[in-house]
Amino acid sequence: MKHACVLTTINVPNVLQLYRACDPAVRFFVVGDKKSDDIATRILIDTVPNSVYYSYDDQQQLGYGTNSMLPANCIQRRNIGFLEAVKWGAEIVTSIDDDNIPLDLSYFGDMNCRLQWPFNGVEISGKDGWFDVGQYLQPKSPHRGFPIQKKHNPVYRGVTKARIGVVAGVCMADPDISATTRIVSAPDVQQVAQLLEAGCVVAHDTRTVWNSQNTSVLRELLPAWGMIPFVQRYDDIFASLICKRIMRDRELHVHFGKPFVLQQRNQHDLVRDLKGEVDGMATAIKLADLLDQVILPNKSVAADCRIIWDAIKTSGLMPFEAISAMYAYLTDCEALS
Repeated sequence: MKHACVLTTINVPNVLQLYRACDPAVRFFVVGDKKSDDIATRILIDTVPNSVYYSYDDQQQLGYGTNSMLPANCIQRRNIGFLEAVKWGAEIVTSIDDDNIPLDLSYFGDMNCRLQWPFNGVEISGKDGWFDVGQYLQPKSPHRGFPIQKKHNPVYRGVTKARIGVVAGVCMADPDISATTRIVSAPDVQQVAQLLEAGCVVAHDTRTVWNSQNTSVLRELLPAWGMIPFVQRYDDIFASLICKRIMRDRELHVHFGKPFVLQQRNQHDLVRDLKGEVDGMATAIKLADLLDQVILPNKSVAADCRIIWDAIKTSGLMPFEAISAMYAYLTDCEALS
């Protein structure tokens, strides 16, 4: 299967040399921004075969409606990379951050295996209807975006022949946690529970969140997994809730576990991060409730997503600019299908 790897960066992504060692066949799509050092990044890309770099100016020439809906210097320009990966013909798209260091050269192989072959193992549901992968890190570290109003009360059962649509790998060392958790405890994760070593899937009726780093999706789900601008640090969290809703009707699971990466987190302003999470904390559960109420005809993923975004537009849960950007993204996805 054709496999693409997408990242957006304002840094020079030297880690790509290690990802290239993991698999020479995976094509890298690197999306820059106005703050990016284009010259240094192009020099690096020239040393990493089967890679392409899109500067901010390059993106203006691609003809996507998505581009005009995204401000400069926003991480949601990752969507441009998704669209270019689809245009190239990718069947699997992996999304990484430039501070993710793969721990094993089987990185892309692990993603491929999970998405190509049925899963036999543990399926988890939640007594409260939610699953938090962060409870299986050591020390426990709630995943960014997991509602603080909810508890993780798992119920385990065995499952066979489960079809996987999303592989959400685990970030160790400095994991993806809320600003609140990082301010209070700043966990250093060096181990995970055996459950994540083996891997597990989440039941269709259980809500969960994942991020846009160390994550692979099937091509067909990309219209549902566009990163949402103008919602601050919940761009990927809200996208995961929408994607999970789309997956439910198609009997696709999200898999948590390998591959593992070590996150050498880029410098952040924790106060700014906290401000960027407050509104999302209040919205996540409301969005999940809304998604459960939406009736989908199960046509194309993009068509079903339009119905979801129509409902979001009516609900007032997200700003007009975010909704408009996602309509444009869906239009671009449909044009490439």
